Amino acid sequence: MKKILFLLICIPLLTACSKSLQKEEENLLVIEVPQNITNKESAFKSYKAIPLETTEECYLHDDISRIAFSEKRIYAFSLSDMTVFIFDRNGNYISKIQKGHGPHEVIAVTDFCYFNNYLYVLDNYRQVKKYNQEGEFIKIVANIEISFALEFTQENEFYVFEPNINKRNDAYISQYTISGDSLPVKEIIRKDDRMKELVFTVNRFCVQGKYFTWPISNIIYDINGVPSIEIRFAGSNMWMENEEYTQNSLSEYREKGTCRWIKDFREIEKDCYFFGFKKDKDYYVYYSKGNTKVYDSLLKDFPPIRNAVVGDYKDSLLYTVSASDWNNHFESDSEISIEDTDNPIIVVLPLTDLEKPR
Repeated sequence: MKKILFLLICIPLLTACSKSLQKEEENLLVIEVPQNITNKESAFKSYKAIPLETTEECYLHDDISRIAFSEKRIYAFSLSDMTVFIFDRNGNYISKIQKGHGPHEVIAVTDFCYFNNYLYVLDNYRQVKKYNQEGEFIKIVANIEISFALEFTQENEFYVFEPNINKRNDAYISQYTISGDSLPVKEIIRKDDRMKELVFTVNRFCVQGKYFTWPISNIIYDINGVPSIEIRFAGSNMWMENEEYTQNSLSEYREKGTCRWIKDFREIEKDCYFFGFKKDKDYYVYYSKGNTKVYDSLLKDFPPIRNAVVGDYKDSLLYTVSASDWNNHFESDSEISIEDTDNPIIVVLPLTDLEKPR
């Protein structure tokens, strides 16, 4: 259902913020992206590939929504099976969180996150469950309103995203605080009344416990829901102040070639960021202290990376490539070919490998 909803995304959240952005203008970091993209360089020069083992119990198709690393384990959330699969750091399958109706099982995982050496799972859109690193059930953390994405930022604090499914909920993003037997909730980003009939969803909406991002937006919000960074695209685009947005805007802007939105986002250090964005194709930006460099691809001579980043670990970003795309691309190179899996390959890209803009 989460995947289907993503296909129904409607244009942007920013219409609700046009007036507030004017007030917050002086507090925004503005990153300018040039109109003409001519750079043919790739953003990264090296990578590590981790194929995920395929077994009768573990077939993820290409539907990986999120990946998390611990020191000894890899956790992958599959949209096809809607549970969390556990691998060792070499990609060998170990187990998965079992599905069922017992308290230690899950009905259907909506999202999960790895925080402070524990797995937190959002089960069936309504219940947060806690597991150890081996996927062993610990306890039910909370029963909440219908939500589609989960992020922990502190041991007793988590955020959820709700994509207009629950008409009783007035917030896109809410903060829950675990306090004894109570569960106070606070609205962080309220819904726009003009968009309450539109349904959309996000993946990895909370970045490094510090920022909120959206799949179709040019604004990065801080953890309190305040606009923090604005990405300004030069030339005609859907974020221009005089543009009017409708439910059909996305297809119209695609036809005109003026679609722009942030695919993924990562803070490297203070005033230094890396993000992908959609134009006529995918591009990637490295911004460092006022200087911007745009890359044509993530890696040179590499199979297509079709999805946004699915996770990060220490100083690396995590992407996935399908086994078929990988083998079709590297079919003439037997040293690189991966033939023993139908599951996606995790591609680990070190941020230290980025060439800084000058």
